[in-house]
Amino acid sequence: MPDTMPDVYGYINAISTDRDADAVRAMVMVKAVEGVEAKYREANISIDDKTLIEDSKGEKLTVEQLQEGQEIQAWFEGDVVETLPARGYVKAVRIKAQ
Repeated sequence: MPDTMPDVYGYINAISTDRDADAVRAMVMVKAVEGVEAKYREANISIDDKTLIEDSKGEKLTVEQLQEGQEIQAWFEGDVVETLPARGYVKAVRIKAQ
């Protein structure tokens, strides 16, 4: 898990998964948490089989365990489309333990 400030910090607003996809396994819409600093306030993040997904205790999670309303931190990998919302692949995702 990166030790830098997350690029996106918010709540999962919507999620769609694709078990048959060659690259993208999930598209997640993240809306910002008020009062928390992050590079992007809103983002559509793409999660693939190389993305590290953990909870805040360091336990590994699967894409299927992601749910709307969960608090999420994400770090982009590679190019980011700087639109509103920002779009790109993420290398790591941390979900706040419930």
